[in-house]
Amino acid sequence: MVKKICFFTMGFAFNRLNRLKYYEKIFSEETELYLFTTDKYKGKEKENYQFNWDLKKTKIHVEKYDPLILGIKLRKFCKKNKIERVINLGNWTGANFFLFNLFSKTDYLLNIFSNITSSNETVFKKLTKKLLFSPLVIFSKKTIFNDYKNYKNYKNIFGNKIKYLPITIDDNFFSNKGKIKTRRKLGLPLDKKIIIFVGRIDLSKGSDILIDLIKKNKDYLFIVIGREIDKNFKKIKKLRNLRYYESKGQKELIDYYNSADLGYFPQRIEGGLGMTTAECLSCGTPSINREREGIIGSKALFKIEVNLEKTDEQIKRFFKKSEKNKKGLRKVAENYIKKNYSDTIWKEKYRREYLD
Repeated sequence: MVKKICFFTMGFAFNRLNRLKYYEKIFSEETELYLFTTDKYKGKEKENYQFNWDLKKTKIHVEKYDPLILGIKLRKFCKKNKIERVINLGNWTGANFFLFNLFSKTDYLLNIFSNITSSNETVFKKLTKKLLFSPLVIFSKKTIFNDYKNYKNYKNIFGNKIKYLPITIDDNFFSNKGKIKTRRKLGLPLDKKIIIFVGRIDLSKGSDILIDLIKKNKDYLFIVIGREIDKNFKKIKKLRNLRYYESKGQKELIDYYNSADLGYFPQRIEGGLGMTTAECLSCGTPSINREREGIIGSKALFKIEVNLEKTDEQIKRFFKKSEKNKKGLRKVAENYIKKNYSDTIWKEKYRREYLD
């Protein structure tokens, strides 16, 4: 059983903080947790969010970003602190630095949070990525996918080294508190049709379609929470049917999820169910997500193409449903997460796969 784990990421965003908080929660005091990250994004954001750790058990090491020597520094850090296993928190490509730990006392576990290749990439780029990916899997102790389709595909190639662990949600924390109650608390109109989007506002998250939806549907109120990366979003920020916030604390975010009629998360990044989609569903709010194989279906999860026309049609179909039907879907959404993504049903397997 591994006793010392080091998590690695170039930059430290909120989704990675949530993962580390979950690991702190499920691993016993006997397991020492470390975080090795860099100053790559320091000063590049309005909020210095990547250094707001809010961690209780994890020992944090921030290294100057220099990709030429980062792998060597990671190896030295692992040797000095007698790290037994290093695990990536972010994109799998960053795990190439783990190869510097070969032939040492530190092994590595590879986490895959999205597809290895994307459907819009050239054949050459796809082939290059697969050639880079294969050695990482071969030398890994285990490789873990969070979507079932990729898990099955790669298990056929690499065998028992490939494991499946979906994202998990603390469904006691992200819970259904009631739409009307939270709207009153936040000062939101009780009679408005409200759609919520949470995440980075960029093309990979479907910002172009989000912008067009806001401009097209003046009768709906859109709540958008996230860092503004797409410059076109600035042009619509003064629209009366939009409420924009760069960030919200988790407790307040739960109220916003609850207050919405519908969540909208059209990410172009392939992989398993996204964290924000799962959080929104856990709060009882039906959601729109990209059509992808390998995600368990639900009547409260509308999987469609990342396309303005089809998205607009789905939104209108949803709001034509009776109030009784929409209320029933809120319970379906909540139960979907409890049954498939609750951290309580996955924590033992996480412990076993990460520590064995």
